[in-house]
Amino acid sequence: MKTYQFFLLLVISVFFVSSCAPPQGGGGFNNTGDGNNSFGQFDSSQPTDHGGVTCNSSSNQDPDFLNYLSSGTNVPAFKERGGTIPCQPNSDGGVIFKLRAVFGDTLDKSGQNNPTPLQMQATQSVLTLVVAHSLVGSTAGHCGEGVACPSVGAEFQGVEGIITQNNQAQLKFKYTGNNGYKEITLRGQFDAEFFTGNMWFTNEKRKQPDGSTTTNGAASGRLGKFKIHTNSAFF
Repeated sequence: MKTYQFFLLLVISVFFVSSCAPPQGGGGFNNTGDGNNSFGQFDSSQPTDHGGVTCNSSSNQDPDFLNYLSSGTNVPAFKERGGTIPCQPNSDGGVIFKLRAVFGDTLDKSGQNNPTPLQMQATQSVLTLVVAHSLVGSTAGHCGEGVACPSVGAEFQGVEGIITQNNQAQLKFKYTGNNGYKEITLRGQFDAEFFTGNMWFTNEKRKQPDGSTTTNGAASGRLGKFKIHTNSAFF
């Protein structure tokens, strides 16, 4: 298995990073309001803790990845400055996540003996999602002169979730920050090894070129296909 050295999430703050406020006139694209992230290195030959999302288009400027970012990112400026997001997580970045979906002692992770329907314990469940793009660490004025751009990350609280027949699972999470709310829904199937399926998103707002946000044109859709080890996802 090819080993990728990849920056993955360790800590997320839900507070706005003032150093990443856009320059006068709203020229900064990375004013996300979605948190500052500290990263460590991760070896995907032992992918026991994190999952990844594969884009829909095979492009490193996938429209759905960019739409997801649009609640706090000036997407046209991001693209103009050469910003890219790998379609699959690799040494250059990508969309990665940690998932803790709590169902309790009645859950059989092998999927053989689960009572259905089985409800997720929402208050104990959390999803952390990070977009590590090509301009992370750039100090060329994108996030304020001399300031290194962070990746874009947020911690989503569980809203509701259910496991039904044939090990089908649907899990919903929500984050509320400076740029409105974001919702993530995972719909898929699991076995003793992996939980796989499609990840969907809904944004409340969209960032405008002048730095303001509006509900007009707020994006939603299928973010991409996800995969994570079952033992890392269900508890």
